[in-house]
Amino acid sequence: MDYNQLLRDISDLMDQKLVPVSARLDSLDCKMDSLDCKMGSLESKVDSLESRMGSLESRMDSLESRMDSLESRMDQVESRLDRLESQVTALRTGQLEQAKAIRELSDQVSKTYDLALEAWGKSMENRNWLQSMN
Repeated sequence: MDYNQLLRDISDLMDQKLVPVSARLDSLDCKMDSLDCKMGSLESKVDSLESRMGSLESRMDSLESRMDSLESRMDQVESRLDRLESQVTALRTGQLEQAKAIRELSDQVSKTYDLALEAWGKSMENRNWLQSMN
């Protein structure tokens, strides 16, 4: 066997071995194309999710600002309620003082009525006594 024949045999052998490798590479190319297609689909889904997340984020920002507004209004309501509670407490204290004053006044009126009744009775006794003396 000469040198050229040996090179041809090696070349043929390599061609035979490379055909399945070439077929595999073609298959891999096809699979890579399919994977690229799937990646493109995945990218579009991710883009869609990102846009939806963006709209959700803006809605959340809107909700947060509304909640801040509600919180400030609730703070105002709480301060009003605190003032109202202190006023109600002051009114209760005033009512107790007025009830005490009314009781004292009622007692004084009763005493005055009793005193007037007693004075009237004594004046009647004195009148009767004076009339009996005449």
